[in-house]
Amino acid sequence: TDAPSRSLSTGASASSAASAARPTPVVSPRELLGSRPYMRLTHLPWPTMRAALARKEVHSAVLGFATDAGENERGLFVPRAGAGRPDPASNGSSGSGRTAGMPQALLQACLRWHITLQDVEALALPSWGFDVAFCSRSVWAEYLADEEDVEMGPAHFLGEIQGLRITHPSAPRCQIQSARWVELLDGSVMARLMTDGRPTCIMPWAHPSSINDVLVGLRKVPWAPEHNWIFPRWHKERLIFLAWVGSLLRLNPIWTTAVFPFLPMEPDLVGPRVTGLTAAACSQQGDAFWLW
Repeated sequence: TDAPSRSLSTGASASSAASAARPTPVVSPRELLGSRPYMRLTHLPWPTMRAALARKEVHSAVLGFATDAGENERGLFVPRAGAGRPDPASNGSSGSGRTAGMPQALLQACLRWHITLQDVEALALPSWGFDVAFCSRSVWAEYLADEEDVEMGPAHFLGEIQGLRITHPSAPRCQIQSARWVELLDGSVMARLMTDGRPTCIMPWAHPSSINDVLVGLRKVPWAPEHNWIFPRWHKERLIFLAWVGSLLRLNPIWTTAVFPFLPMEPDLVGPRVTGLTAAACSQQGDAFWLW
């Protein structure tokens, strides 16, 4: 009775040793992007019911800081030349004073209607029909690496890109010529890849450059213990870790009260969770997707 069990255990240990000795396959970014670096979205990020009911009120509160003088009676922007791509000269912002007041305006909106920053983000997203998602901004940038005249500054979180020439290996006759994209708080990028060189103009609830101001302001909302609940899960977990570091260095409470409010919100380093795009879905592209 002992021989079969002994041989079974020996075989298991041999297989585990072989798998441990086998080198982990690493796919280069170019090989990865040659397949498909994005996944299809099942549905877009959606706000909670409370936030959805206050959509118009939140838009009105934010529009007080995000509009220019040329808005019409409904609060929507009149289309202007270059709509869809923030002005590079403004570094992603159409007004320094407006951008400076945006974080406080967003904080007051969250406290007034008891909604989170991710709720406000879902309300602010343009209705561009996003259908694919990239796991990070770096993957999106690598996807566009061979294209010319594509500028994405550090303060640009959405835009429209034209003049692309991206061909998928499995469909050489289908060429991506334009795209609209937006980066979420968790670091993932939603996009709509289109074969039209000049896509149909779709005006969202506000001018894209002003929506970009909102997305910039969401990342700069100051933290405080009394409204810790409005921040995303990964940011709160990061602050807990930093609080633990401060306690070890005996820097509290100055560390928590004087340093934390100035920490910007960074992407989710563990793994962004776009609605319909999970880590398991991304892993279908191979372990190198996340190792890279």
